[in-house]
Amino acid sequence: MAGMYCYNDTDTIRVTEGKDEKGYPVFHYRSRATHYVRLKGDRIDVIPTDRYLSFLDQRLEKPRLPLPAVEDSSGELIPGHLYENGLKTVYKLEKVVQTEKFNSVIMSHQTGEIGHKKFLSEKMCEYFGIEYKPKLIIFPADIIAWRQFDPEKKVFDNLDLSTYPTSALEEWRGSIRYMVLKLSGFKNTSDKNIIQTPGGDFLDAELFLVSLRISIKNDIQGIGSYQGYKKGEDVPWTMITGDFKGSEKVKESDFIDIEGNMYIIIRLVKNGGGISPLSLTGRKAGDIFDVSWDNAFGIKQDGESVHETSKSDKRPPEYADNIFENKNNRYWRLIDPSSVAKGKQSYTKLRQKNS
Repeated sequence: MAGMYCYNDTDTIRVTEGKDEKGYPVFHYRSRATHYVRLKGDRIDVIPTDRYLSFLDQRLEKPRLPLPAVEDSSGELIPGHLYENGLKTVYKLEKVVQTEKFNSVIMSHQTGEIGHKKFLSEKMCEYFGIEYKPKLIIFPADIIAWRQFDPEKKVFDNLDLSTYPTSALEEWRGSIRYMVLKLSGFKNTSDKNIIQTPGGDFLDAELFLVSLRISIKNDIQGIGSYQGYKKGEDVPWTMITGDFKGSEKVKESDFIDIEGNMYIIIRLVKNGGGISPLSLTGRKAGDIFDVSWDNAFGIKQDGESVHETSKSDKRPPEYADNIFENKNNRYWRLIDPSSVAKGKQSYTKLRQKNS
């Protein structure tokens, strides 16, 4: 992936292979000043991990463990328990009615929008053998998929990331270890190797991927055993390719979908632990994360001229480090271990040896 580009202290270097007059390999090195552009905060959002894959952190870290049973919405309904039907409205089950004429449930409204439903009258309550009280409603038992209501379970709100789903791993429950970022405004082009960025520039997908930086925009405070992050720290990421519900791709290898969105898993884990949801209270993705990439070799819509130097060499480029690591068949952007030791993690740099 990274074979076409590398960096020195100030420049982005693009390397292409050709032939000299005798037919021997020769490598062309073109250098331009490195130029990072930042994605606007309103184009950075998140989706819950289970919209992409349920039990995501277990799948990523312990893929050989059997997955927990998914909550069943069609289980036995128990009088006295609270239920919801997917409309953010909570009911209490008062009675199950099963006769030759009826297979129904009688619910009492507790919280949430109720709409234009008709309440049972005293006479109807007498008919069904239930004590009358306000806001009783009868529903067909076989049509609505009732789910038991858990008052401790937060409803996800992308404007308040303290509601983000927490770890499925028993030892890390209550912490956020992974998020799925949604970045909008991109486009695929007729050339599979070129993408269009939100600013309208055309860019080699290779350069976008090797230069993509996802970093902390504002400090995330550590609390107790939960980890914290300083402004400017980089976080590991892996690109999601292929389809999932809500994101349709033209080709399996695409990382931009037909709506112009890309989805990226980020890893918020230090010393084995995740972050506390409380440290994200009242904050949205654009408040927390910076997303940027190198546009040095982008084709700019305004036709702006770019200074470039070039040279040729028979020696191929050699790279000091690989910047991606394969873990369980996903490629993750690597963090430089020496940066962690210094207390502010940053990516392994894509540098040519002896540059």
